[in-house]
Amino acid sequence: CALTSTSSAARYSPIRGVGDSLTNQMGMDLIVKAFFDAVSTGSNGLSDFLQTPDIAKFLLVDARRPNCPQGDTILHIAARSGNLSVLTLAVEAGADIEAMNASGKRPLHEAAQCGHPECAQFLIENGANVNALKRGDWTPLMLSVASCVYGSTPLPKVNQQLDVLRLLLRHGADISAVNKDGWNCLHLASRGGVEPIIYELTAFCAALISGTTKNGRTPLHCLALSRSVQPTASVRIACSFLLQDVQLLYCEDACGCLPIMDALRQGNLPLARFLLDESMSSPEMLLRRDKLGYQAIHIAAEAGQARKLPYL
Repeated sequence: CALTSTSSAARYSPIRGVGDSLTNQMGMDLIVKAFFDAVSTGSNGLSDFLQTPDIAKFLLVDARRPNCPQGDTILHIAARSGNLSVLTLAVEAGADIEAMNASGKRPLHEAAQCGHPECAQFLIENGANVNALKRGDWTPLMLSVASCVYGSTPLPKVNQQLDVLRLLLRHGADISAVNKDGWNCLHLASRGGVEPIIYELTAFCAALISGTTKNGRTPLHCLALSRSVQPTASVRIACSFLLQDVQLLYCEDACGCLPIMDALRQGNLPLARFLLDESMSSPEMLLRRDKLGYQAIHIAAEAGQARKLPYL
């Protein structure tokens, strides 16, 4: 976007008393929007906006993005875009490091979700709460792991999220916290199916594997239901889960569904075969019925997975 120069910032500034109040407000809104857009896109020339002390303080401390219901401050924008220099300027100018936008996100939520470990570390070192909750009771750690999705998140970004994850845990992030639906960070990571994230979490806290959501789902259910995870990767992940807790095979969710039923529902035959092989000592698993009276074979047929029926 075209950056506003110092002269145009001064021309619109209400601090200089140019024009009536409505004109001044419209002018300042243009400056705020241009500044926020420049920070978001990493444009050059940000110093042009900050040469007038009163305007600089307003932009860095008090301004919210105009005509935006999200209500972001410059800290949110800088943390989201990984702009550590602007983040530093804003904090030094007195910006509220725990400022919330309309979703209840603090700047640390943004840095964690977008995978910016340097920004996250700066915020934590300056007092940000590592267990702050956004709307829905999501912590920064939850947002970090949920942002990684198999096939969509490139490896460099996964590595950045691993750095964020480790940083948050070193500074006391509650790995066992759950959101309003009862999901812990491993439920979220299992849905994404990114192995390094999942293994990092289970190495830190193996008990996460046995956690259940409010509708009774384990991380194995979430893995089986995922449309993102690659089938062979899902088998490796499931194997790591069952080494810790083989009873996950037989856990029913609130609908009476077993993980094998969910794997069949999503057409993940390699995972379904693996789960079936692991349970061959208890073949009655295939005779289990969900709350609708369906067995695994009914679910496979309903999902149009006819080629799976001979195996069952």
